Amino acid sequence: MAAIDPKTANDEVTALYHSQFLPIQVSLQSLIDDVSQFDEQSNEQAQKHQRSVYTVIAILVAVLVILLGWIVVLSRSIQQALGGEPDYAAHLCRQIAGGDLTIAVDAPTGNQENLIAEMRDMKHHLTTIIRRIKHSAESITTGAHEIAAGNNDLSQRTEEQAVSLEETASSMERLAGTVRQSAENARQAASLAENASGVAASRSALAARRTCANIHS
Repeated sequence: MAAIDPKTANDEVTALYHSQFLPIQVSLQSLIDDVSQFDEQSNEQAQKHQRSVYTVIAILVAVLVILLGWIVVLSRSIQQALGGEPDYAAHLCRQIAGGDLTIAVDAPTGNQENLIAEMRDMKHHLTTIIRRIKHSAESITTGAHEIAAGNNDLSQRTEEQAVSLEETASSMERLAGTVRQSAENARQAASLAENASGVAASRSALAARRTCANIHS
């Protein structure tokens, strides 16, 4: 068995390394670099994704805070416009719409430009109007009773006057009959007086003629 020259063996090992192992090493190194680069890119993308998630979360939190603030402001504005809780305002509306004007309205002091204060004033005005209508109705009823009583009295007086007129007409008829009878009696008396006067004149003339005849004889 021939002895191996160390230099030759070294050259062969070197050649084998450069021909076989170096490309593998280069490939492995390239693969490692690719993996490292991919890992770096993955980390960078993960960081970007994480930053995006944080940004979205921050935006959502900001929107939620703004929305809650807007809801609080809107709720206060609505409550200020109503003058109290919505349930209480709805209860007042139902009671007043049902005709209950005796309900007490607790309007807030200070700002009077709200629904509950307006409902309180409306209830007061409605109560005043109904009171006036009731008073007017009572006055109309009293007036109607007085008119009815006056009509009854007038009817009674009219009947009495009609009876009096009938009695007066009857009396006038009797008076007219009496006047006619008196006129007829007067006419007859005048005729009798005229006849008596004529007879007396005739007798006086006859007596005068006789007297004259006696004187001449």
